[in-house]
This record gives sequence, structure tokens and C-alpha cells, in this order.
Amino acid sequence: MSLLALGLNHSTPLELRERVAFTPESLPDALASLRESGAREAAILSTCNRTEVYCDASPDPVAAWLARFQGVQLPLLLPNLYMYPGAQAVRHMMRVACGLDSMVPGEPQVFGQLKEAYHIARRAGMVETLLSRLFHVSFATAKRVRSHTAISHNPVSIATVAVRLAQQVFGALQGRTALFIGAGDTITLAVRHIVEQGCDRIIIANRTLAHAEQLARRVQGQAVELSALPRYLAIADIVISSTAAAEPILTLPQVRDMLQVGKARPVLMIDLAVPRDIDPRIAGEANVYLYAIDDLRNMIDRNLFQRRQAGPEAEAIIDDQVQRFMDWLQARAAVPAIRSLHAQAEQERQVVLEEARQRLLHGADPARVLELLAHKLTRRLLHLPTLHLRAEASRKTDVTE
Repeated sequence: MSLLALGLNHSTPLELRERVAFTPESLPDALASLRESGAREAAILSTCNRTEVYCDASPDPVAAWLARFQGVQLPLLLPNLYMYPGAQAVRHMMRVACGLDSMVPGEPQVFGQLKEAYHIARRAGMVETLLSRLFHVSFATAKRVRSHTAISHNPVSIATVAVRLAQQVFGALQGRTALFIGAGDTITLAVRHIVEQGCDRIIIANRTLAHAEQLARRVQGQAVELSALPRYLAIADIVISSTAAAEPILTLPQVRDMLQVGKARPVLMIDLAVPRDIDPRIAGEANVYLYAIDDLRNMIDRNLFQRRQAGPEAEAIIDDQVQRFMDWLQARAAVPAIRSLHAQAEQERQVVLEEARQRLLHGADPARVLELLAHKLTRRLLHLPTLHLRAEASRKTDVTE
């Protein structure tokens, strides 16, 4: 057994990460090729921030295989690779599963990616007892770390923090109306998060109506043109904006008109754009709570600090689980020796038992035969373990002297 974790992560230049990354479609062929290169078990984790091989194999052949399969010169690849054997490999997978090896501590996405890597490898027939045990222990460890520490309790993405802010202002989001301005990646993520938190009505305004409609269909929301924005401001409880506009989309006169038509309840506005989408002077209006992207970044910095504070507690849980896994591995390594010992004992039993039968057939005293059988069997069973114990004691004495 040569348990190994080999790969590179976000600390490696993007250009090299791109060259060694695997597409999901290429993984079955890659695993088959890795088996031909001598790996007994293997799984490949490949994301935008890391490419890793977990396997039962020696480091040098796996590194050479990775360079050859991805068409990268080995001298270029080697200085960027980490290679963790044995217990280090176990600890690394657990840290990856817990999000401790990520750019953002505690990020949950890699957990799902690691599970998918496991399922792909299992379908390819490359997962047996060793890796199956390692993956499942790593999954259980990640769940324990998330439930017993604060490593993932505080949101650290802009979209997630925006939705958490809305919850802090309004409490439950059921019965609330959220108006989103834009339809890019940040807005898409914010829409998904706010729907997951129970917000009832979603309105998406965008300069290109087709893009707004595409996003609205995913969440059973309503798409509107940007020119219709003033009409929907009056019914919105939450306004989140992120566009590439050069000038503010929401102006002070627009908001004042909205307030004059009788909107007495508070409205939360979150501006995630640079340059700003929402005129900062709006913050001075009654019943309007305006937050810009820098306000959210300050919250993210505090949340990241709290996540990092939970790191030592998470590492302690991982240390315990690594030791438990290595104890299991050591016990598993002893299984062949135990089987051999049992087979030897059975052979000795048969020999002594046959001698006893022959003595009885020749008229020997049964009591004497039983005593002799017990004596011989005890000596024979203890002979081999005694030799090993004496040899080990002699070895330790020689080292000491």
C-alpha cells in the first residue's frame, strides 16, 4: 500500500492550472490510463482552483503520468506539485473536504466536487477498500467540522452577504418583494440565495430583456425592462443592483418620487456595482437603507476573520480522524499476518491431534494423552510468536547499545 495525494492548487499560476485541469468527460479515460500506469486505486479531483490525484501508487510514476497525459513538460510541472504520502495524504483530503485548503476558508463547494470525484472513480472501477474508506471518513469529518465549529457559519461571498443583510433587516423573507437590477453572475447568485431563503416575489430588471427573462424563468419570477424600473420601485422591499453601467441607474429623484407615492415601509438597497448603480445621496432619505459594495466587503473581512479563528478547532478534529484512519490502516496491514498465524495454528492442531489419536489407538492412558496433547499444542502455538518477540527485543537492545 502506497497511499498518495498529488496535485496543485490555487497557489499555482493560473496558466499551469489550466493546462493540467481535466474536463468531466475526460476523467474516465484518465483513470483508465492511470490504472495502466500502475495505480491500484485512484480518484481525480479537478476544479478551477485545483487538480489532485488520490491513489494507491508511488509518487514518481503518477507525476510522470500527469505530465504525459496532459501534455506538460515534467520539469515544468514538478516544482509546482505537492506530494503527500500516507498520513499526510489522509490529512490533506480531510482539509480539502472541510474547505481548509481553499482560497476562502470553509467554502462548501469543494465538498460537493470531492463527492463527485469519488462517484466518477467508483463508476470507473478505481475505488476499492482503501480509497472508499478514506473518502467516506473525509466526508464524515467535514460534516463534523461544519457542525461543531464556525468555519462555515459566516458568509463570505458578496451575493450571500447581501441576502444575509436582508434577513437581518427584515427577519423572515416570506411575503417580501425583491427587485434585482442586472442579470449577470453576481445577480444570478443573489437571486438563487434569496429564493432559498423564502422570498416570495422576484422581479428582475435588465437592459436586455431576454437575459432577464432567462433568469426569471429559473425562479418563477417576473422580468421587466429597465425603463419600467420606477413603477416597480414602489412595491419593492429589497433592491439589489449589479450592472456594468457607467452612470447611476437609480437616481435620487426616482427614489424621492417613489417615497412620495405613499411608500412608508422601509426599503433595503444594496449596490454591488463598481461604478455605483445607486446614487449614494439616496442614503439620506427616510426609510431607505443603502449599502454599497465596500460596506459588504467590510462584513466579509470580519466573517473571514471569524472563520480563520475556527481553524485550530477544525484542525484538532482532523488530527483525531487522521489518527483513527491510520490505526485502521495499520490493523488492515496486519490482516495477512493474522490469517497466516491462524493457518499455522490450525496445522499444528491437526498434527498434535493426530499424534493423540495414534497414542489412544495403541492403548495409552487417555488422561496422560490429554495432558501431553495440551502441553505439545501450547508449545507449538507459542513457538513462532516467541521467536519474533525475542528477535524484536534483541533488535531494540542492539539499537540502544
